[in-house]
Amino acid sequence: MVIVTTVYCLANVAYFTVMTKEELLDSDAVGMVFAQLSMGKIAATILPFMIMCSMMGSMNGNIIASSRMYFVSARDGHHLPAIIGMININRYTPMPGIILNMVMAIVMLLIFSTDIVVLLDYYGFFRWIVTGAGVVALVYFRIVKPNMHRPIKFPMAVHVAFLLGAAALTLTPVYLQPLKALSATCLMLAGVPVYFLLVYPQNMPVWYTYYADMLTRKLQLILQVCRQDRDTYESVTD
Repeated sequence: MVIVTTVYCLANVAYFTVMTKEELLDSDAVGMVFAQLSMGKIAATILPFMIMCSMMGSMNGNIIASSRMYFVSARDGHHLPAIIGMININRYTPMPGIILNMVMAIVMLLIFSTDIVVLLDYYGFFRWIVTGAGVVALVYFRIVKPNMHRPIKFPMAVHVAFLLGAAALTLTPVYLQPLKALSATCLMLAGVPVYFLLVYPQNMPVWYTYYADMLTRKLQLILQVCRQDRDTYESVTD
């Protein structure tokens, strides 16, 4: 974390050292302009390939992380259909969570195909809210369950600093683009009634339970997935 933060800070220092204020403001690709000014025309050939490799690595990590969040949410919290909380019997990966992530990405790209910048703004706003909420939960458990096993443990000051940064990245769009922030919030909250209607109730109608179970079994056979053995994981609900 320290290395990554240092590299990002030094990269920004390099931008301001090589480029003028006007070049920074007028450029749609600051990294490309910086590379051309510092390394010459050869950067126009090499840098796009390097950026593509970086984006592929970032997307791979994002897919792995987000699909496992869906998986754990369905497995432990029952916030999603039971099929999402299952793993493939051969590869031991959360295949339904990965498929859900793929479908949501395709739907979002189709909806916002005319303006990808709007999609990026919505996603960034939503992502920092979710990330900040996750850190708040982490701080909460650090207080109420201080002796819980934690593979990685950071000082509380790191969490507070991260929360301040997440708050700034969340509140800034609200101030600069209130209508867009409101639209993103409404889009995010659209899942609340679905949760309380289809997930939260403990006693669903018999017909709904029957068809939901039948669909789950069929999807299990198609995807070759099953529930994870409880002995192989540690749940915060224990």
